[in-house]
Amino acid sequence: MTESIGKQLTTLCAGIVPFFLAEAETESYPYAVYDQTTQEWRSKDGVYQITADSIIRVYDKDFDRAQVRADAIKAALDGNVDGQYIIRHRSTNKDCQEGVWSIEMNYFVKQTS
Repeated sequence: MTESIGKQLTTLCAGIVPFFLAEAETESYPYAVYDQTTQEWRSKDGVYQITADSIIRVYDKDFDRAQVRADAIKAALDGNVDGQYIIRHRSTNKDCQEGVWSIEMNYFVKQTS
């Protein structure tokens, strides 16, 4: 099994907001980034599942626009009814630094094939 959680997150969020791995080098708002820590679960036959703590951050100078994008991402991920991935929302945090809003959503993701 090859880890494809990041690819799945990117696919599900396509069209909602520009979506990048880790840090985006852009000054164009809105955009979102994700970061994750993965763990492989093994048996004598090899990897049977991969789990990830995934954090998605939406950035925008306008809070309402950031919230709309964050809600759309959450709806896309919560609506994922795929037997290969299980995605569960854990928490959401909001912050504003120097006029830029960030909405951080923490997810648990399990890949089973």
